[in-house]
Amino acid sequence: MDTGGRTSAYRYRDILDLVERQAERRGESIAFEGIGDLKLSYRDVAAKVRGLGASLTAHGVQRGSRVAIVLPNGVEMALALLGVSVTAIAVPFNPACRGEEFRAHFEAVRAGFLIVLAGTDTVARSVAAGMGIKVFELSGDGGLALSSAAHCAAPAPGGGGETTRPEPGDVAAILLTSGSTGRAKKVPLTHRNLCASASYTCRSMALRPADRCLCMWEQFHISGLTSLLMTPLAAGGTVIYTTGFDPAEFYRLVEAKEPTWFMGVPAALHELVFHAGKYPVTTRRTSLRLIRSGAAALAPQLMAEIETLFGVPVIQSFGMTEAAPLITATLLPPAVRKPGSVGQSCGPELRILGPGGAALGAGEVGELALRGDNIVAGYEDDPEATAHSFRDGWFLTGDTGYLDEDGYLFLKGRLKQMINRGGEKVNPQEVDDVLLTHQAVAEVASFAVKHRTLGEDIAVAVVLKPSASATEDDLRNFVAERLAAFKVPQRVLFVDQLPRNAVGKIDRLALTEMPAAEDAATGPASDLEARIARVWAEELGLAQVGAGRQFLCHRRRFAVRRAGIHGGGEGLRQAVAGTRADEPHHREGNGPADRGRTRRFARSCAGDRRRRLDRHRKTPDRGGDG
Repeated sequence: MDTGGRTSAYRYRDILDLVERQAERRGESIAFEGIGDLKLSYRDVAAKVRGLGASLTAHGVQRGSRVAIVLPNGVEMALALLGVSVTAIAVPFNPACRGEEFRAHFEAVRAGFLIVLAGTDTVARSVAAGMGIKVFELSGDGGLALSSAAHCAAPAPGGGGETTRPEPGDVAAILLTSGSTGRAKKVPLTHRNLCASASYTCRSMALRPADRCLCMWEQFHISGLTSLLMTPLAAGGTVIYTTGFDPAEFYRLVEAKEPTWFMGVPAALHELVFHAGKYPVTTRRTSLRLIRSGAAALAPQLMAEIETLFGVPVIQSFGMTEAAPLITATLLPPAVRKPGSVGQSCGPELRILGPGGAALGAGEVGELALRGDNIVAGYEDDPEATAHSFRDGWFLTGDTGYLDEDGYLFLKGRLKQMINRGGEKVNPQEVDDVLLTHQAVAEVASFAVKHRTLGEDIAVAVVLKPSASATEDDLRNFVAERLAAFKVPQRVLFVDQLPRNAVGKIDRLALTEMPAAEDAATGPASDLEARIARVWAEELGLAQVGAGRQFLCHRRRFAVRRAGIHGGGEGLRQAVAGTRADEPHHREGNGPADRGRTRRFARSCAGDRRRRLDRHRKTPDRGGDG
């Protein structure tokens, strides 16, 4: 038994052991709360997990079967993750994926079954049916009865309902680290990995049965499985499930449901600060006792703003899918919190390696390596990647940093080129591969650019074919039709040639400097443009806005639909931007002429409407300072 201070978390043998032992210990205590009055006790959860497992087994699902799960956030998704993982191998996917992505995903993981929500229309259903994958429908009332809908598997002849108990080393879930082109790495997470991570997370937050977690995170992510499902169950607490992140709903539920902790990506936390004054909630008198940030780096200023707003400590965590996911975290007071550090290890061993693989001393910068029960043994079907990242029992993360004399980890950068857009990991090669199929594109290179709230965003440099033409919107829409929304580049730069180094490789550093140079070269042509550019730079989280930038072409509805940020941050920010431009007293000017110009300009693209602004300059001002 591992108590970890006041926490009631135990080290469990496997996920079924976790569910059953907590049902015995917690009984009628509430485990899950959902939309409306839906509440499930620990006994209810155990019964439904066993029932789903029995139904799957009766329909031919076995221990090594791969069951894809495409469900919206909610109690049903939580139960499906548990029920599938104790019976077979759960493989959850983002419901926002496109048909081509689902097809690539299903093929990559060799999915034999798919679970979707009854009565919902998802492209995953038709894709699976076309691939001969058996489709199950899950009822939406919490009953989890598998139906016999079209394309649904019939019960196996003589199939029983008994589920064999998993072993700690059995794979419970497979998650893809990135991409959908077949080059994505498949991470096979065992019951031991997941149960160890849940125990580490319980200890890091000192969770106890009285704790109530407000879950607005995307549940198909690794944190949706461990941090926001298995961890609260291991602590004996309650999870309040929602459909996803929304600031208004957060503030409503903080009062109505009285959660004690919340986890969000920095972009979502930024939204909470931005919207705080709009709701009649005394934030410093809520039931919250801590807020946890994960999936991307948390800016010190934002951490301070959140702590000031709610009057509770913010825990910053660092993890990755291969660690299921927790690696380090800052701890609750009175523990020491060192500026710039992502905290101490929550369980796994940490080591900093030099170029030759030798262990480095305190303060020396090198590559971070991990070892522990929560670390996977390797990638599936990718011996080359496994050999590169797993050596002598250690997992090489690709992150650079150092450990100080007290074991605090300070990260310096990433060796890998993955783009971390608000917690969503994007493989640049996947975006490149899609754009190269466009008839006008000759060469392309995707890369990360800094973003104030997301941490990083996606930009792409494009070389067009001779005599070919394409606009930024043409290419963004082309990608949007083929990839999930969070993979759509937010900047498209047209160049004559891609920058390359002496050996002919693309110069990534030069690429990252291009957007700022372009914005600086196309600055505002008037005081009015400068004022509006400042408004939109703030709303879109950009350091600077150039007059040629096409960021205003996307209406509010497009921004909400295409946002694609798990945790909901920046898409909501963009959605409200159009509204703020219409507010009578927003920014310097509040006269009729200022409001009229701002409305007209906010409905257009900065560069495309310069002529309209020129006409305004020739019209006598009626009361503003523009």
